Amino acid sequence: MNFMVVRSPSPYNGIIGRPRVRKIRAIPSTAYGMIKFPVTGGIVTLQSSRIISLECSMVSKPGVPRSVINQVKEETIQVAIHPEYPNKP
Repeated sequence: MNFMVVRSPSPYNGIIGRPRVRKIRAIPSTAYGMIKFPVTGGIVTLQSSRIISLECSMVSKPGVPRSVINQVKEETIQVAIHPEYPNKP
């Protein structure tokens, strides 16, 4: 497998496509930010590190009112699954 090194800040330590993940028999975990794959001497575990913190901010112009959220009434509809038993939920 060939790699390209890019000197740029990125939230990712590496980018590997699905075909390569399958080829090296890797098990990725986005919840834990790690990937494990077998090698000749055992199992390699690569864990990501946070270099760049991700930020979420709301951008708005001063003086512009925020949109109003209206209450939505939940509507319940009963549907007969079997035509011979229309009264059963």
